[in-house]
Amino acid sequence: MIELAKMRSDIHKEVNVLRSIEHYLKQPHLENLWILSDDKQKETFSKIVEKRDKQRLINWIRNHPSLELGEKTIRQLRDVARLAYIPNYSRMDKLELLITLQKHMATKKPVKPSDLTNRDMILEITKLIDEMCVLFDEAKIPEDYLFVDPAAINFPKEVILEAFDWMHTVHDDQFQKVKRTKMLLPDELWKRYKDWGDFGDHKEVLLLNEGLQALRKAIINSGRPDLFKKAKVKSFITKLSKEKGE
Repeated sequence: MIELAKMRSDIHKEVNVLRSIEHYLKQPHLENLWILSDDKQKETFSKIVEKRDKQRLINWIRNHPSLELGEKTIRQLRDVARLAYIPNYSRMDKLELLITLQKHMATKKPVKPSDLTNRDMILEITKLIDEMCVLFDEAKIPEDYLFVDPAAINFPKEVILEAFDWMHTVHDDQFQKVKRTKMLLPDELWKRYKDWGDFGDHKEVLLLNEGLQALRKAIINSGRPDLFKKAKVKSFITKLSKEKGE
């Protein structure tokens, strides 16, 4: 009976170790770290799992040089890429984002907006507008107020750069504040507040209205970039036509 009890105890311990290792293997960030690992790191990891060494597995994760990236979700990775001015980041899947950001961080060479092409900046501007326009109706902002003319790709680079910087400022400040307020309550509750009315004195509603007003003020003002001013855009297009002899 003593031997049987010991066998049961040993098996139970082994099962617990296996379950613990399985738990780590199922974590999304471990998949990220595997993608970011070189052949030597992958070989070390495989040997650790093969030997069922839980503590070494934990140490491998904690000491991984790409842990900062590996722990991020795809949405967080896109935020990092956006702030690093990585071209076309919104079209990348998780694998592409991880590898691109890893290379970017390895070079230690910051990407400046002025390094981007007009096309890259316009794609980013358009993406930010598409993301923000879900709030335009609530903020009483005309739907076409931030329209980007297809001809803008040929405008002077400084015109595109001005709009690029401005859009990031509005997106990262006023828009994100409204977005964070929206996250305080589920969508169905916000809809109920809107449909039923008479909830203007609720803290969350006050915060939302304040944020929407700030967003509207930031976008609808005389200081918005020339890229979004119809008269300026028309003059740029006229100038381009004259240069082409049309």
